[in-house]
Order: sequence, then C-alpha cells, then structure tokens
Amino acid sequence: MTLVLFILHLLADLKVLHAAPTQNLTALNTEIAPSWVQAPDGRGTWSLLYSCVFTLSLCVWTAVHLNLPKHGERDTQRFFRKFGWVLLAIFAPELGVFAAFQQISWARRVCSALAEIRLHQEKQEASTRDAVYQSSASSYTHPKSKRSSYSLTFGFYAVMGGLAVDVSQIHDKLSIVSLSPRGIQHLAQKGVIFDVSDEDIKDKSKADLLAK
Repeated sequence: MTLVLFILHLLADLKVLHAAPTQNLTALNTEIAPSWVQAPDGRGTWSLLYSCVFTLSLCVWTAVHLNLPKHGERDTQRFFRKFGWVLLAIFAPELGVFAAFQQISWARRVCSALAEIRLHQEKQEASTRDAVYQSSASSYTHPKSKRSSYSLTFGFYAVMGGLAVDVSQIHDKLSIVSLSPRGIQHLAQKGVIFDVSDEDIKDKSKADLLAK
C-alpha cells in the first residue's frame, strides 16, 4: 500500500513539472512552443532570385572593362554607361561576348598594322642613315630606333581610347578627342607613331590579373 501511494505521488509531481513552463505557451494556449526551432528546408522564390541576381551583378560589375572615359565625361555618365553594359551582360551575355571578341580582333589588327608600318619606316630610315653614313665622317653613330613590335596590351589600350590628341586649335567645341583604331593607323601612315610602353599602361590599370 505504501508503494502504491509513493508511485501516485511521483506521478503527481511529474504532471506539475510538465505544466510548469507556461512562458512557452502559444497565443492560443493550446500547444507548448518548442525551445529550439530548426531552419526551414527550403528558401522562397524571391530570396533565391534576389541573392542570385545580386551576386551575379557584383561579379559582372567587376569583370566588365569599359573603354576609357571621354575627356570631360562626368562620374554619373560613367556610372550609367557601365550600368547599361552590366544589364546587357546579364540579360544578353552573347552580346557582351561578341563585343569582347570584336575588341580583341581590333587590338590584334592595330598591333599588326602598326608593326608593318613601323617596319616599312625603319627600312626607309636605314637607307637614309646608310646614305648619310657614307657621306659623313666615320664618327657617325646610328640613333636608337623606336619599338618595332606592339604587344596586345598596347593594342587593347589603343582600342579602348587610350590614345588622344589635342584638337583645340582646329575645332571650336572639342579640345581633346580619343583616336579610333582607323585613326591610329592613318596617323601612323603619316609618320605619327605613339610610343607607349607596356609598363606605363599597366601602371595605370586599376585591376590585377585575377580581376581581369
């Protein structure tokens, strides 16, 4: 009999302990709220779209290398110009790839054309130097020749608008204009050679090799 009373007493204590944490009751006081809730198994459509588009936009913003800004272009114009290319690369990436392919083709074409023009000019200068050397004293020294080959770094720099000329004396509104690839080749044929070293170009770059 004493054992039965002791068991009933224990059961009564367990009921009291089980009903004690009233602070975890729900609003309807029908269920006991758990003290730890596991994370949901899935994510909503909006959260997936938002995170993916945001991450993709940051990656494309870093990867896109636009042409050098024109002289006098404001920061807001530069921002919206890059923003437009980012949208184009996200929603129509094939157009961005085509623009990059076209630019590298122009860069190689400019390097090849400048090297050919420079080689032709060096042959003419060599023949002139030989004639001067034969008719002058033996102490004549040949001047140092300029670069006869152009790297792809120089080609990209030229195609992206890195070479510019001052036209303030012949134009009323414009002061400095960037040269197009055809304009660079035309000036080179007239004897105007832009000699910019790769070290100077890389020194002005704002992105390292990993970012490129």
